[in-house]
Order: sequence, then C-alpha cells, then structure tokens
Amino acid sequence: MKLKELQLRNWMLFREADLSFAHTGNVIGIVGHYVDEDARSNRSGKSTVTEAIKYLLYGKGRGQGSKLINRLSQQDGEDMAVRGILQLRDGREVEVTRGRTHDNKGFLEISEMEGAKISEGDEYLTELIGFDDQEYESTCFFSQGDIHRFMLARPGEKRDLIQRWLRQDRWAHRLAFADGRSKVLRSESEALRMALGSIPEIGKSTAQLKKDVAGAERRHGKAKERLDVALSAWETVRDSLSELEKARDTHDQVDALERRLRVATEKLTTAKKKSKARQKAKARADRIADRLVVMAEELGEGTEERRTKISLEFREQQLIERRLGKVHEVSGVCPVLGEQCSRVGPEAVEPLEKELNRIKHYLVQLEEELAEFRNERVTATAVTAKELRKHTKEIERNEYAPPSTFKETIEELTTEIAETFAAADYQREELPDLIQRAEKEIGAQRDRIGRARELESDALQLATQARSELKQATQATTRRKELTDKLADVERDRTAWDYCKYIFGSRGIPGSIMESSFGMLEENINFILGRMNTDLSVRFQPYRETRQWEKTCLACGAGFEKTRQNKCQSCGEDRQRKRVDQLILQIIDEYEGEISEFGLDSGGGKTLISFAVRLALMFLKVRQSSGDIPPCILDEVLAELDQVNRAAVLDLVGNVLVKRYGVEQIFIISHNAEIQESIEDTLVVTRHNSHSTIAWA
Repeated sequence: MKLKELQLRNWMLFREADLSFAHTGNVIGIVGHYVDEDARSNRSGKSTVTEAIKYLLYGKGRGQGSKLINRLSQQDGEDMAVRGILQLRDGREVEVTRGRTHDNKGFLEISEMEGAKISEGDEYLTELIGFDDQEYESTCFFSQGDIHRFMLARPGEKRDLIQRWLRQDRWAHRLAFADGRSKVLRSESEALRMALGSIPEIGKSTAQLKKDVAGAERRHGKAKERLDVALSAWETVRDSLSELEKARDTHDQVDALERRLRVATEKLTTAKKKSKARQKAKARADRIADRLVVMAEELGEGTEERRTKISLEFREQQLIERRLGKVHEVSGVCPVLGEQCSRVGPEAVEPLEKELNRIKHYLVQLEEELAEFRNERVTATAVTAKELRKHTKEIERNEYAPPSTFKETIEELTTEIAETFAAADYQREELPDLIQRAEKEIGAQRDRIGRARELESDALQLATQARSELKQATQATTRRKELTDKLADVERDRTAWDYCKYIFGSRGIPGSIMESSFGMLEENINFILGRMNTDLSVRFQPYRETRQWEKTCLACGAGFEKTRQNKCQSCGEDRQRKRVDQLILQIIDEYEGEISEFGLDSGGGKTLISFAVRLALMFLKVRQSSGDIPPCILDEVLAELDQVNRAAVLDLVGNVLVKRYGVEQIFIISHNAEIQESIEDTLVVTRHNSHSTIAWA
C-alpha cells in the first residue's frame, strides 16, 4: 500500500498543504527547521505530518476533537480535513477524506463507500489495511520515544500481543467449548458414580430370591385353601340360620296378619253402628231442608205482597203531591179559563192534604208490618238452619267406610293367614333353640375364619415381600448395568474431549503455531541484526516449566491416578510438567559469548535491538494479514545511533524492507540534516510563528 497524495487543511500547525508521492521513491525523508533559525528543528511539525497519515487511516492523533484543528482556522470558523489517496498493490485507488467541522463534528468520506457511517468506514479501512490501530502502532508506526514498547513489556504481555496477531483466539473458543464439554461430562461421570454408589446391595442372589418367592407363594396357597374351607363352612351355617330366621319371620308375619284381622273386625262393627246413625241423621236433615225450602218460599211471597201494597200507596202519594204542587202554582186561577175556580182554590187543598197524611200514615204501618214479618220469618229460618247444621255435623261424624269394604279385607286376611302359616317349616316353639345354636356355630366359624385370614395375610405379606425383594434385585442389577455402560461411554467421551483440550490448548495446535512463529521471529530478528553488522543475536523461550505435574496425559488425555506416576498407563508417554505461557527474549552477545540484559545495554544498542524486533514483528503481522503493508513511519529512530549505525539502518531500510519484504512506502523523520544526502526524496517542514509549511527539498 502506498500513499499517493496527501492534502492537509487546517490540520494542527498546517493551514494548507498539498503533497504528491506519485513519482517519489519508496523511502521519503522528513526534516524540519525554523524560518529564521536553520539549526533549530524541535516542534517544527515533522511528526505532525506522519500523525496526519495515522489520523487519515484510523481517525486517531496526538489529541482528540477540536485539539486537532488549526487554532487560527478554528477562530475563523473553518473545517479541518485530511485527504489522501491510497494506492493498493492490485492497482486500485481509494480516496479517503477525514476531518472535523468548525463545530467539532467528525466526518469520514471514502470513495468506495458513499453515505456510510464513520464506524462502517473505519471497519472497511481496517479490513482493507489488514492492521487495526494498535497493531499499526506496534509494528509500522515507530513513534518518537516509543521504539522500546515491545521490549519493555512483560513476558506475558509479549506473548499475548503475538497471540492476538496470530488470531489465536479462534483456538481459545474451541478450547473453551472442549473444556465446557469436559466439565459437563466430568459432572455426569461423578453423578453416575454417585448413582452407582446409591444402588443398594442385595444380600441374596437372584436365584435364591426366586426360591424364596416360590416357597412363600406355596405357603400362601395353603393358607388360602384353609381360609376357603372355613368360609365354606361359615356359609353353610349362615344359610341354615337364614332359613330359621325366615321361619321366625313367617310366624311373625302370621301374628301381624292376625292383628290386622282383629282390627278389621272391630272396624266392621264400628262401620255398621255408624251407618245406622248416619242414616237417621240424614233423614232428619232432609226433613229440615224441606221445611227450610217452604219457609223461604213463604218469606218471599209475603215480602213481595207487602212491597206491592207499599208501591201502590207510594204512587198514590206522589200523585197527590203533584196535584198539590199544581194548585199552589196557579193560586186559585183556572189555567184553562183564566178565572177563579173552587177546584183549584184553597177549598180544594184541604181534602188533598188529609188524603196525603192518611197515605203517609198507612205507608208507615205497611213498612212496620213488613219489617215485623221479615224478622219473624228470618228468625224461624235461622233456628231451622241451625238445627240442619247440627244434623249435618252428626252425618259427618258418622262418615265411615262401608261395611262391605271391611268384609272384603277380613276375607283377604283370613286367606293370607292360612297360606302364610302353611309355608312355615318349623313350629314356633322350637325356633328359639335352633336359632341360638346356629348363632353359636356362626360365632365359632367366624373365629376360625379370623385365624385363617391372619395366616393367609401373613403368608401373603411374606410372598409380597419376597417378590418385592426379587423385583428390587432385578431392577438394581439392570440399573447397575445401565449406569456402568453409560459411565463407560461418558468416560470415553470425556477422554476424547480432554484430548481436544490438549489439541486446542497451549501445547497443541496453538502452541505449534506459536513455536513456529517464534522461530520465524527469531530468524528475522537475527537476520536484521546481522545486516546491521551487530554482534548481537536473540533467542526465544516460549514458555516456562513449573515444578507441578500435569494431571492428565497430554498425548491421549487419560488421567493420572497416582501423584508419583511418571508414565501414562494408556499410551505409555512420559508425564509432563505444567508450563506457564510467556515469551522470554534472551539477548546474546556473540563477542562475549554470554546472555546480555536489554536494560543494561547502551542507548544505541537498545535502539538496534528494538528496531530489529519491531521490524520482525511487522513482517510476522504482514504474513498473517490479508491486506497490503501500510506506510511505515520511522520517527527519530536514528537519534541515538552513530554515523556507522545510521548508515546501516538506512541501508537496511532500502535493501531489506523495500526489496526483500516489499514495503512500498517508508517515511523517516530525523533531526540530522545529513539525511537529505542519503535519501533522494526529502520533505522539509518550516515552522513560522503561528503555523508550519511543507515542501520538497
């Protein structure tokens, strides 16, 4: 991968910069100075250029947010943007523009992903480059003062970093799955062993238990036969007692029928008496009823006759009163002739008034006579009706069934008594003794049945217990066989998964990959140190053995039962000690022939070692990545080297990094102005008072 163009707008110290790398070589130098002081280069903005490259690729710089925007442009309300064109090895070109608006909002534009979110664009660039930001900083980006990062890390951190590059986490997932399955199977194995231990032990064999069951069933059969005999005898006695009780019931039934016959005879006598009294009372009541009819007719006729007289006299009274009214109206003048007339005068009023008074007096007499007549007749009728009610009650008191009904009942009872008495098999006198003897025999048979039932129950209980023991023994044997077979299957599966743990563990496939990678790292580091004409070499130790022994065989996964067991009983392999996964890097001084410590070496020696290790790590990462090698940044890596070693490093960069490992673009930042003589393409950064500019030398 090569950066073809780089444009800076309001990026930190740079207001505007346009750089093209289309026709430059693979190695580009970057030097700096102040506009009025050539010997001064610190804080001129050299690293700011390479920081722009890292920001373009990953969106990260020395600062965050508004700190990345040029101070003056921020005051003017202008946006910050870093634009670049990435030229891939397959010839494609990808244009990337990243920046922040004047109100501090980030944006990312990629030519192949229009309208994508920033997070989606970052994922695309990381996949395109093949390095994430941390991997880039640990390999290709040699920031100022940070070249010793890997060498100063602890052994475990070094190994973890390389494992992450080698994508060893894929084995961790498989290892975790195998470990989970192994734990599950181990739990199942323990549960099966506990289940086997919980199965009760049967003291007798199955054959002996079968014999016990047969003997108990024979004893139960004999006891049941004795119980059946006792029950049969009891049923015979019970039937005899039933016949005796039936005969007794028959005689009791005859007695009841005789009592009913006496009652029916008495009722017949009573019915005859009441029938005669009722007939007499009915005759008297009929005569009185006839008399009441006659009295009612007389009362009606007499009342009607008197009311007729009263009605006639009343009409006569009304006629006279009308005549008197007319006389008074005309006042003695004839209404026809219109003159005084004696027929309508005062002399005609007196006779009319006398006649009217007579009629009124006669009407009063008639009313009194009618009232007296009705009182006499009503009183006589009430007395007669009272007498009729008396005889009616007497009739009701003598109401009874007809004698013929009782005669029929008496005949039926007499016949039933004769038939019932004839059905009795025993005489009444002998029944009590016979019933008493039968009841005693019933009691004796009940006692025999009780004893037979107890014997039968005991025999049945023994037989049931024997069958239960036989069933338990059979079930226990079957269950023990099932659990034993299942335990064997579980143990076989657990052994297989334990072996998978070994395969996916640190000593299996991941360990082989790590050891192969360590060998490659060691070879590349020593090659680089040799090309730089040093008398140093390195040696990797990928693990550290402890005093503890492994609990399972690493070859087949079988467990070691004894603490001091040295060989696996399954496969015969030697037992291994436990290892601690870490990366120990030993530095060997070839001139003195002994191991040297990194911290005790000189500044230049440390730089050469760290430079060689970082380059080797970069090549290892490149081999594991599917993308191109991004631009390599060497920021002040030559500062602590002498002239000879600087020349060796520059030669290494040109002949090894570019030609052997295929790095397409390398940026070298240096304070030493002599670098312009060694590198053909050099950028010069000039620091002004408030900003910096950049141009080709």
